[in-house]
Amino acid sequence: MRTIDLDLALCDDLHVKAEDRTLPDPEILHRPFLAISLRELRPELTLAGFGMRVEEIAAALPNKKMIELDRYTELLRREVRHASNHRED
Repeated sequence: MRTIDLDLALCDDLHVKAEDRTLPDPEILHRPFLAISLRELRPELTLAGFGMRVEEIAAALPNKKMIELDRYTELLRREVRHASNHRED
């Protein structure tokens, strides 16, 4: 049997502040991998309880070594095409 570890960062417009959980997760404000990923999904999303749009949060965070999804997908496609072309040789 395998245990599932699920991290819940937000849930719709729900704002919860409990002993063991805060939603949306305040770490979104400090973690580029969360904010930038959310921006790609819903840039207009305003985080409940923080009054900030995901787009604003992501823009203010450093994004070193992070590649936006569209660009990353294109890079992967190029790599696959390149590898495929070399296999045919």
